[in-house]
Amino acid sequence: MPSLIDTPAPEDLPRLLEVWETAVRATHDFLPEAAIQRLRPLIRDRYFSQVALTCLRDDRQRVVGFLGRAGQRVEMLFVDPA
Repeated sequence: MPSLIDTPAPEDLPRLLEVWETAVRATHDFLPEAAIQRLRPLIRDRYFSQVALTCLRDDRQRVVGFLGRAGQRVEMLFVDPA
């Protein structure tokens, strides 16, 4: 499966949020629903803009994962569980 690593465009942000949420639901079973709902707008409106985002696209150019970096630190790393 060919893939591409690149910088997401502003129109990719809703998909990044979708990847974040599906990955969190698949792996963060310790988070109650209320916490996910509180985090969702923070991720979208604040946290995405505070990191350098890089995404992985599949052969159809669909974002399937992303990484958020601040300096030399990885602050976010989420992959679509599908």
